[in-house]
Amino acid sequence: RQECSGDDDTQPDPVEEPEPRNIALGLLASAKETPVKGNLGFLTDDKNSTVATFKGSDWPWANDPPAWVSFELDKLQRLSEVVVRWRDSSSTSDKSYGKVYKILVSAMSDPGAPSVDNGYWTEVADITAGKGSLERFAVDGTQSVRHVAIWMIQDGAWNLDESFALAEVEIWDAPEKKKTQPTEVKVCGG
Repeated sequence: RQECSGDDDTQPDPVEEPEPRNIALGLLASAKETPVKGNLGFLTDDKNSTVATFKGSDWPWANDPPAWVSFELDKLQRLSEVVVRWRDSSSTSDKSYGKVYKILVSAMSDPGAPSVDNGYWTEVADITAGKGSLERFAVDGTQSVRHVAIWMIQDGAWNLDESFALAEVEIWDAPEKKKTQPTEVKVCGG
């Protein structure tokens, strides 16, 4: 050991912060209707090659509720981001992605079907010009939520036969920062 004397530099030990994680992996989803292709398990299997296709509302501007998928988290969680992966639409004729859709959250244990009108769900993203493929949405990590939903209103084709092909939904938590005081270590010259 070396003794320190005089004006020594004091440096705090680094505090490692937890990394956000995708808490949707393996979650089972619920939906307004059974997918017309694929299954709900595809949405959280961490494989972009598996797709669940949903039929949308024929009249999304009327009182016909849009298509939706919802995920119940195992407990109240703070979120940092929601990632929506639509089927690879490298083909210009494939328009089954969400052009107009919303991301809703709820802290209630049983908020019912996702809706912007029932007071149990809060809108955290309002997408009016979705482009398909991968879309990321930051979420204010101060609110704890239990449910996350994708409310699909209009696909990229804008016709009366709405179709939405979802490959994956990622829900990233916002881990709490460690509140420990770092210990100080004296650094002495050589």
